[in-house]
Amino acid sequence: MKLSELRGEAAIIAVADCIDPLTNITTDKDLMSLKGKVSRAEFIKELLRKHPKDVICILAAMDQTPVEEYSKKVGIATLPVKLGELMSDPELAELFPSQSQNKEETSFGSATENTEVKEN
Repeated sequence: MKLSELRGEAAIIAVADCIDPLTNITTDKDLMSLKGKVSRAEFIKELLRKHPKDVICILAAMDQTPVEEYSKKVGIATLPVKLGELMSDPELAELFPSQSQNKEETSFGSATENTEVKEN
């Protein structure tokens, strides 16, 4: 299931459940340095090797299934399909800005900066 298919409280819970694992993945500098330098297949291979628990957490959240239960049912036959759905979900990708951005670039600025009237 894709995040865009979830509605209401189910969507909120899925987003909440994805925050930590997505943060773990997107802040992995070694993994993110591969993005754009290696093939998509190579990137996914490294992602799965370095973050298997995070991937399971994300897939379980999208499936609205407890992690323990989901990890028992995911297998070699279902994993490629679920990963394909996950990697092609634009709403999930929108949760986090480009991995190349740093904290200063993603900041919205101070309240004063956004509300001050500029004199001419």
